[in-house]
Amino acid sequence: KRNKSGEYNNTILRSMLIDEVNILFETQRKLGNKYTDKEFQKQYIDIVTYQKPYTIPQPGKCTFEKNELRAPKNSYTFERFMLLQKINNLTIYDEHGEQIKITNEQREKIINMAYEKTEVKYTQLRKELNLTEKMKFTNLNYNQSKKNAKLS
Repeated sequence: KRNKSGEYNNTILRSMLIDEVNILFETQRKLGNKYTDKEFQKQYIDIVTYQKPYTIPQPGKCTFEKNELRAPKNSYTFERFMLLQKINNLTIYDEHGEQIKITNEQREKIINMAYEKTEVKYTQLRKELNLTEKMKFTNLNYNQSKKNAKLS
């Protein structure tokens, strides 16, 4: 049985696993198994409970500023940079096919949405910015399903 997202009902504690290994080794020793000495048991537990150490990825060098490090992709500053870059590149075509750049007020609304929601979909943007159905976003493929389209 597998756990579902956010639920860990089918998970055992590490201490329970160690207890079971100890019981198995004790039982095997009582039954005369000569390969179950204490040193092997310790090595086995070390292997079973091994956990990879947490590492912080080292950022590489910046493409433009050769002596500077670039921001790691999982940092707040990089995520903020990408959000602002995508918002700044967001262009809308009106009903007549003319490009409309978003206003500073609309930009602020999108930024607030991004910090309030896990993901921002174009349908949500359309509603928040009071756009008509005939207005189109430049970076959206209208051939794909509208349900799956999101500003990512």
